[in-house]
Amino acid sequence: MARDSRHRQRLFGLLGVLLVGLSSGCDSTGDILAKNGEAQGAGSSRLVSATNSPRTTIDQCVRVYQQLSSYEDEAFVRLQYELDGKLLEDQAPLSVGWDAKGHVGFHAYSVQAGPSPAPSQGRWRLRLRDDDGLIPKQVLSRAVPAKVDFGWLLSDPLVAERLSAGLAGFPPQLDLLFSDKPLSGLIDDSVALNYLPPQSIDDRACLVIQVKRGPAEFVLWIDQASLLLRRMRLPKTHLTEQMLADTRVANIELTIEFAKARTGHNVNWSRFAVEAAADELLVNRFVPLPTTVKTTGLGERIPGFHLESPTGEQVYSSSDHKRQRKATVLLWLADHPTCRVASEQLQHVATELEELKLPIGSVEFVTVWAEPRPAQGSSFDSMPSDWNMPGRLALDREAMGRDLFQVLEAPTVVVIDAANRLQLRESRSNPLLDQVLPALLARLVAGEDLAHELISQQNRAMERYRAELRMAAASDAQSSDLFPAASSYEPQAFQLRELSRDQLPQEALAVCTDSRHTLWTLLVGGELHQQPNSASDQSVKKFNTRWQVDLHSAVRMEVAPDSHDVALGIIGGSEVQLFNTTTAQSRSINMGSSSKIVDFQWITMSAPSTARLAVITRDGQTVLIDPTNREQLSGRSPVEPVALMALRNPQQAVDGHVVLADGSIEPLQLSNDSIRSVTQGVGGPIATPLGGKTSRTDAINRRLAFQPDVGPWLTWRDGSQELTLARGWLATDEPAVFLLDQALNQRWHYRMPLQGQLAWTSASVAQDPKSGQPVWGISTSDNTIHLLRADGLIIDHFRPTEPVVGLALAPHGERLELTLVHAQQKVRYALDFRND
Repeated sequence: MARDSRHRQRLFGLLGVLLVGLSSGCDSTGDILAKNGEAQGAGSSRLVSATNSPRTTIDQCVRVYQQLSSYEDEAFVRLQYELDGKLLEDQAPLSVGWDAKGHVGFHAYSVQAGPSPAPSQGRWRLRLRDDDGLIPKQVLSRAVPAKVDFGWLLSDPLVAERLSAGLAGFPPQLDLLFSDKPLSGLIDDSVALNYLPPQSIDDRACLVIQVKRGPAEFVLWIDQASLLLRRMRLPKTHLTEQMLADTRVANIELTIEFAKARTGHNVNWSRFAVEAAADELLVNRFVPLPTTVKTTGLGERIPGFHLESPTGEQVYSSSDHKRQRKATVLLWLADHPTCRVASEQLQHVATELEELKLPIGSVEFVTVWAEPRPAQGSSFDSMPSDWNMPGRLALDREAMGRDLFQVLEAPTVVVIDAANRLQLRESRSNPLLDQVLPALLARLVAGEDLAHELISQQNRAMERYRAELRMAAASDAQSSDLFPAASSYEPQAFQLRELSRDQLPQEALAVCTDSRHTLWTLLVGGELHQQPNSASDQSVKKFNTRWQVDLHSAVRMEVAPDSHDVALGIIGGSEVQLFNTTTAQSRSINMGSSSKIVDFQWITMSAPSTARLAVITRDGQTVLIDPTNREQLSGRSPVEPVALMALRNPQQAVDGHVVLADGSIEPLQLSNDSIRSVTQGVGGPIATPLGGKTSRTDAINRRLAFQPDVGPWLTWRDGSQELTLARGWLATDEPAVFLLDQALNQRWHYRMPLQGQLAWTSASVAQDPKSGQPVWGISTSDNTIHLLRADGLIIDHFRPTEPVVGLALAPHGERLELTLVHAQQKVRYALDFRND
């Protein structure tokens, strides 16, 4: 079929049709069709009638999709229209496959997804056509969860955007298969539903339902026998005004054709398989390239040049040092409306600079005309007035702009400084030019190097991009050469403002804070430093613990709420060391050679007031240690414990819970005998038994909605709420942290990199005085610092230049401060959140 491809492409670019779903509503027609007496077989090709109302038929269609065990089609979007009397047609894919085993695939517009081929079985991949280079050589790769739903399918913003950006909007098959309220949104009390005469599609008899919503009209073809959608026509009101107003275009029809829709069979998954090339990176989320500006030549000195007026008079010379100029603004123009707007913008910039009271003559403006003839209807003499041009008019007769400044289009703004170095270059129209440029020119006059700043910003943005790629790398990603590690990069959501920098006398081994946000630092040789959380008191109290610690061990330190006792343990080891700051006594507690420590945490008690150290081990042992009298209560769980939670437990003597590997949460319990005789003997049971029935509510005893990972889990509390930052897995090889409330409801999750999936090297939580929000800070084994605010509005990360031993968050007056402890020094920063 002959096609006008250029015009068709323009028409397609104008379309932005979004499919609106269907839900229950009132029918405006009665039952105009008689009952359908045949459901399958030969009857499916014969047009028959039914007594059901249109709404009932739609409801039945929805129920069929919700009860399917498998579905597959070869659907496509069809755009038909006449162009100058010639019938044209274009198609876009909209095919979907699904089965109840958890597989899903689709080829919708520029999105292709499906189960990954061997040898990566169990993974799901998705590729976006990347015409604009936004996500170069990235393929989404994830483990398939137990339940595939909209939240999982659309969790990546780019995927959600692309699935709705095609001609017909979001694929209705996915809505029918996965939505809790399929096809909701179109039908309400204002719509009219009518049966149209039955029709056949591919020899399948269909009921035809018209859905009118004001001027918009949808038409649904529903298979009489299977009740599957066979066709959907979308309203012309969804087409653009430009297309509808084009007199060359007529008889437009936009439909979704659900070709070869079939159910209850083995889906041909090879149709949806996404193969990854050797140079493509598999990621668990897409990482867009940062916005970049062409920096070629920025900061470099330009060879000497001069510009002449249309009459041959010299307008500008780079070697003229008699003038007081600190910056020169050159604007290349051509005979085009956007250039006329740019000229007026630059005139506004000149006016703004006068109000800034910069030194007279410090900024010089030259308007450069890039064409041999003046603008149509004007002359070179009248153009400065006609176009409201700033400065003097010059001609670029020898294409000097192209050769020196790489000016390839108009309008283009070029700024050079007094040393003839290229500082800024902006091509094409920019609606914010007159708002942004005055402040930049003022900085340039003040002696700042804007080119160096811009290049540095872009370098930092690319370092962060590389870090994001490395964090997003999926478990089946190829060689790490495809995503080199960033050396260091700064945060985006906040600024780090350095307040102090102190050298340490010995190398730091471990860092933690107590309930008063006091900073505790353990040094090589066993010296323990205590630094109060006070801007006025930066004194350091020192203790000699006599602890001997291997420099290469995964050391963790925890301080009791009253700051009198400090615990030190090696994750994966079998020994916990305790130090009392009042008596300066140290002692060790061995869990047994076969017991490997998983997590430990100080837990408050209702009585007596002294906190207990809870320890869990890989072999199912839970130990509760009283540091004052060496009482040791122990219990065992039939399921491996993975983490401790310091949640309040008003119905029990112990304010703590144990997280088990199966996702269940059990409170630490003491028997009545243990409570009455807390100072008598060792070895009483902790639980009755641990893992058994308790008197807690279902809100605590229920299972988590994710697979938990080992502690520490960090709880923050105030007078009204408790929030816990928990570690876990979204799916196999997809680690994340989850914010839980006191009832264990999940507020949000944040994906973590595979490289940082080991236990946090350090963690701290404190309330931000400005926002009132608690903020968690965690450092991971790949030397990345993550800061996560409870409201989810501030979640960011950065990597310092020097490896971090530990971190601490603490409020100081009206600001939140972050202390990073490196091997030989500690640095204190103020956190300035940009959104606040």
